This record gives sequence, C-alpha cells and structure tokens, in this order.
Amino acid sequence: LAPPDAGPPRRAARRPPAMPVDRAIQHWNAICGAIHTVRHANATLRDQLGVRLRTDFAGDIGQWLAYCQRIAASPFCRGEVPRGDGRKPWKATFDWAVRASTVPKVLNGNYDPDRFGEAGTLRRKPQYPVY
Repeated sequence: LAPPDAGPPRRAARRPPAMPVDRAIQHWNAICGAIHTVRHANATLRDQLGVRLRTDFAGDIGQWLAYCQRIAASPFCRGEVPRGDGRKPWKATFDWAVRASTVPKVLNGNYDPDRFGEAGTLRRKPQYPVY
C-alpha cells in the first residue's frame, strides 16, 4: 500500500520503440556506399538517425530504403554535377542524409535525376507561369 500522502500512482515513462538503426546503416552502406560509406556512427549520429526513422519514416525500414535509393539515383548526390567554380563536386554524406532539413528536400524531389540535364547541369524549373 502507498502512504496516504503519496498522491496518485505514477505511470512508468513510456519509451518510444527502438528503431532499427544498425539495419538502416547497413542498408545505407549497401545502397549509397559508393557515395559515402559509414564506417563508424557515433552516438549523436545514431540518435539523429533514430529520430529520422521514427518521425520521417514512421519506423518503416522500407521507407528508409526508398529514401536511400532516391539519393543513390541522384547525379547531384553522387557528385556528378560539376560546380561552376572548378572545385570538386559535392557528394551526399550520411550525416547530411539524416539531417531534419534534408529529408523533406529529398522526398520532394529536389535532387531527383529529372532535375538535371546534359552533363549534369541543373534544369531550373520556372518559378512563375510562362505565358
């Protein structure tokens, strides 16, 4: 019995379900390893990935796989789009892929192959209707 001044019984804090972080990293390496391989994921990176899996992919590893495939299909993310200043092309990294700001951009098609024309040059879509 609880003492009379203990108040209402406390519920145990509910922990969110564990996300398949190790599997997600294995899938990243299998699909995007030619772009950037994860050799060691520190606790911060693993936590970020867990949050992305939970919030952006509803814990569904299939959605994560499709996300990785979309990145791997992108000439921009693969480093095939030259920079205008002669510097080495940018390539996607795992830490970039698990940023909260990156996921919606990838899912909205910002890096899709159809956004790039001959020799990887960016095709700009008109911002305003053309009459």
